[in-house]
Amino acid sequence: MISDRRAALRRVEAALGGHPSVGAAVAAYEGERTVVAYVQGATPVTKADLRLAEAAREIAAKAVREPGETGSSGPVGRYALAVAAAAVADFARRRGRAGALRVLEARAGEGEVTAVLVPALSAYEAEYLCTEATESCLAVLRRRFAGRPGVGFGLLDVEEDVRGQGYAPHSHHLVVVSGPDRCSGPVLARLRELVAPGGWLVSVATSADGRGRAEWLERAAGAGFAPLLSLPDEGDPVAGLGAHVFVGRSPVRPNARHLIEYAARRLPPELVPASIHVVDRVEGREENGGGPDAGQG
Repeated sequence: MISDRRAALRRVEAALGGHPSVGAAVAAYEGERTVVAYVQGATPVTKADLRLAEAAREIAAKAVREPGETGSSGPVGRYALAVAAAAVADFARRRGRAGALRVLEARAGEGEVTAVLVPALSAYEAEYLCTEATESCLAVLRRRFAGRPGVGFGLLDVEEDVRGQGYAPHSHHLVVVSGPDRCSGPVLARLRELVAPGGWLVSVATSADGRGRAEWLERAAGAGFAPLLSLPDEGDPVAGLGAHVFVGRSPVRPNARHLIEYAARRLPPELVPASIHVVDRVEGREENGGGPDAGQG
């Protein structure tokens, strides 16, 4: 009966959804008896994430009160850059000695953000790639940061397909972008392609961008980033000045083989999925028990 099949699929989905790497799961029948499943990665918030948020608020408050040599004039710039520097250093510290940290900065402009983040990573093995859309803009960055250890330069137009420009998907642990007012949903989706599973997007606005915090969070979530940090908080006096730092995590990527083994320990043999497909987004299952509307990863 259809109701029995639906109940069986819900049981499969519940079992897979219990795995910590799975954010959502949809199961379907292929033919009469074969079960397949589609899963998207989870974006868990950890205790370390909560500590980062608490520390970032303290750093931000201090940056506003005390002038510093951040390369940006005024308290708004100091606020945003201090928080961004703390975030990238925290990410590097968590990784420990897991190989070189690969950082890509999109729309690096004249290097205002670069000048703060590169020193923040000086204690770690890092490869920092500054990118801009044109050779003339890239030349400005080369002149400013030539000879800096670990700093490289590349052309990248985030308004176009990143793979077609020679960038491998999920190839960077951290992706940094300035001027979030220019980050439409499609641009954020392209940046998401560059972020490794579990990696972070760090967005920095050092001046008013005309966008509300809620709008930015909605666009970032729509691109698949789970918010770890979004400052200033609602009601903070600095919020009216336009400073904004957003840190979002890209979902981890579940291991299909491990998930099948996990399901086999929790389900009867006839319900263990014959295959599990890891996708970027799971929308839901059709009422007739057919396949999901899933965005392939």
